[in-house]
Amino acid sequence: MTFLERLDRGPFLMDGAFGTYCSRRQGFRGDRYELLNLTDPKLVEDIHREYLAAGCNAIKTNTFAANRESLGDKLEAVISAACAIAKAAAAGTDARIFADLGPLPGDPEHFWAFKAFREVIDLFLENGLTHFLFETLDGPAGLQQAAAYIKGLCPQATVIASFAVSPDGFTRSGLSGRELVVELQEDEALDAIGFNCVSGPHHLLQLIRTLPPLKKHLYVCPNEGYPTLEGGLARFGDNPGYFAHVLMEILDAGADIIGGCCGTTPTHIREIAKLLEERAKRPPVPVNRPGVKPSALPPISSPLWEKLERGELVIAAELDPPAVSDIRKFLKNAENLVLAGADTITVADCPVARVKADSSMMAAKLKRELGLDPLPHMTCRDRNLNAARALLLGLSIEEIHNVLVVTGDPVQDADRGEVKGVWSYSSAGLASYVQALSQEGMAAPFHIWGALNVNAVNFDAELQKAFRKMDCGVGAFLTQPVFTPQSMENLRRARKALEGAYLLGGILPVISHRSAVYMNNEVAGIVIPREVVDRYENADKEQCRRLAIEHSLALAREIRDTVDGFYVITPGARPGIGVDVVKALRELK
Repeated sequence: MTFLERLDRGPFLMDGAFGTYCSRRQGFRGDRYELLNLTDPKLVEDIHREYLAAGCNAIKTNTFAANRESLGDKLEAVISAACAIAKAAAAGTDARIFADLGPLPGDPEHFWAFKAFREVIDLFLENGLTHFLFETLDGPAGLQQAAAYIKGLCPQATVIASFAVSPDGFTRSGLSGRELVVELQEDEALDAIGFNCVSGPHHLLQLIRTLPPLKKHLYVCPNEGYPTLEGGLARFGDNPGYFAHVLMEILDAGADIIGGCCGTTPTHIREIAKLLEERAKRPPVPVNRPGVKPSALPPISSPLWEKLERGELVIAAELDPPAVSDIRKFLKNAENLVLAGADTITVADCPVARVKADSSMMAAKLKRELGLDPLPHMTCRDRNLNAARALLLGLSIEEIHNVLVVTGDPVQDADRGEVKGVWSYSSAGLASYVQALSQEGMAAPFHIWGALNVNAVNFDAELQKAFRKMDCGVGAFLTQPVFTPQSMENLRRARKALEGAYLLGGILPVISHRSAVYMNNEVAGIVIPREVVDRYENADKEQCRRLAIEHSLALAREIRDTVDGFYVITPGARPGIGVDVVKALRELK
């Protein structure tokens, strides 16, 4: 009987957690439970047998974090031992054995992820396993290629994909769990899709009730609940009765493969098995998915974006927020830029990782004080997804509908002992999250902007990043400053390649010889041609001002036919020059 034929007979019960139960059972505190396959195989087999005795229909190999990066040259031995232990435990039963593949370390690209998965897949197949579970994923990187690879080698294999989502329905990388399941149900190589880990049963129940009818089988294995931290260890409660009853509601909502993740034990599985026996004696329950409609949000208005859509020249001027609470000078500089002709003020988010006033709060202040349509920057450096979501909700409430998502400069070496970057997602991931918040009806839609480095040494790779950002919802790009013929050529390439996206060409006024030398030597990616630097040598302050305007205008004329507008990076030391440049650009024919 194939796995899919078995599902036709009724709900399928997976086992529960291995790691958290092992920790509770033995007080094990290691960070590589997979090594127990080599150091304590009896313990691993005993845990498998406990779950089987509790009534589950399948066990997972103890290989959640088994990959080359985590285990090195022990990988082959660990997987071979894990398969042998699981087979010994399941001998004499009709239980299935699933090869367990957890998420890969870091933020792997699709090709690298597939290569890493393929190595492990080959080892499982060599050991005779044909059921595969990709669990606790935060995105689809490498998944579809891996599933197709498995089915190509073993057409009768079973492949399940399960994503870890927080209670609000998003993965760690900011992707909507609902959208992932809906999109992947079209993949013929996947037999079932669903969710596990991070969230407890109630929140996963709420999530799957919002799903549309699915073509695939639905897999749902929640955490036991939410842990507390005791003595440095995450401790879960003990509520097997409640857990089992919510799992029955999850079945009513359309799941047909259930089980437990972190915090669950054989006791939880036993309680579920009892309720499944009782359920089998009753008439089938219709799938209950009442659905959740996105809240009706008011239509948005963005004069900045509407001007782009009309094909009019747009000028954005960047201002660094203040490092003190007195913002009178900041507001005055912003007002002068607007009076000179700037359509928006872009507010940097703690540039070069130095603490300054929050960019989003400054944007809200500018909107209230000056009535303009601001563009706050939001970095991936300083916030996890919870903080990002809170900030985006605040921006939506303040009716700010444009946001620039950027990776952010790394924390300076001198600060790293006290300050840590977050880096839990990329700028493309953050863009995807911003877009998903709107699609889920949690926030009014945002126009998402991205950064484009026209000074990148490998501009082909930079364009590939830009394509990914566009796939995640980015509709416009601000470029790095344009100074050299190569950066202009890269900008022209971007214009042709990034069809459908708006481009604002970066203009950074050079305010002095000292500033030019500093940028050439201290600012990564900036190259000011030698002949430009030499023109500033021995020039007085007024001559430097005129040169800055003249040079900025010359660059603007060079790129005017390539861009939809200009992005003026206002010199912090002489903001008045930024005002003069904006005024001159507004008069540019």
